[in-house]
Amino acid sequence: MKFETSPRDSTRLAPPPPLRGPPPPCKSMWEDKSSSAKRGRGTPKGWRGHASTVRRIIFRLSLTILALTAANAVAAPAPSWTVDKAASAVRFSSSLNGQGFSGAFRRWDAVIRFDPTNLAGSSVTASIDVASAATGDADRDQALPTATFLSAAKFPRAIFTANSFRSLGANHYQAVGQLSLRGVSKPLTLPFTLAITGSKANMTASLALNRLAFGVGQDEWQKTDVLPANVTLSIAIAATRAK
Repeated sequence: MKFETSPRDSTRLAPPPPLRGPPPPCKSMWEDKSSSAKRGRGTPKGWRGHASTVRRIIFRLSLTILALTAANAVAAPAPSWTVDKAASAVRFSSSLNGQGFSGAFRRWDAVIRFDPTNLAGSSVTASIDVASAATGDADRDQALPTATFLSAAKFPRAIFTANSFRSLGANHYQAVGQLSLRGVSKPLTLPFTLAITGSKANMTASLALNRLAFGVGQDEWQKTDVLPANVTLSIAIAATRAK
C-alpha cells in the first residue's frame, strides 16, 4: 500500500537539520571571572588595579625617605677653635635698688667648632661654673651661689649648647640652642658678631636673660621692683683656629 503526503505534511514531518558542533557555552559570571583571570595571568582585574596603587604608594614613600635622608645627612664638622681665656670674658650686669652692678664668671669652658662656610657642621658647647660669679661685693658674692639665686651646690654648671647657626650678613650670626641653668632648660637664640682674620677670631655677644624663667631669685627676690627680671649677659671671646 502506498501512502502519499501533501507538501504541508512533508514540511511538518521533516527531521531537524543536523547539529554542526556543540552549542556555544553560556556566559555566566563565573566564566567571565575566569576569562578575566586568564587575561590578567591569574590575577583578577580588580586586584591588578589594587597592586598598581600599592606600587605607586611604595615608590612615593621611597622617594620621601631618600629626601629625608639627604636632608638629615650629617655635615662634615667645622674646624675647632682654641679659646684664649686671658683675652676672653663672660660677664653679667643688673641693678639692685636702682644701683647698677656688674660681675663676671671666673671659671668657664667652651668647645667651639665654627666655619662661616659650613654652618651645618658648626657647633658650640659652653659650660659655666656658676659658683665662680663675682661682683666685687662680698655680701652679694656670698648670696649668688645660694639656693635663693643660682643654687650652685645642686646645679653647679650652666650649659649652653647650639648645633644650628644662621647667617644674618655683615659678620652677624645667630646660634640657636638650649640653655640649662639651675635645673631648667629652655631654648635660647644667641645673636653674635664674629670677625675672622687669618687663624684668629674675635666674637662678641650680648642678650637680656630673664632670670625668673630659670628660677634665679626665690621668695622676696621674685619681685622685680628691687631686682629686675632681666639680667644682661655679655660675652667676648678671642680664639685661634686649631691646626
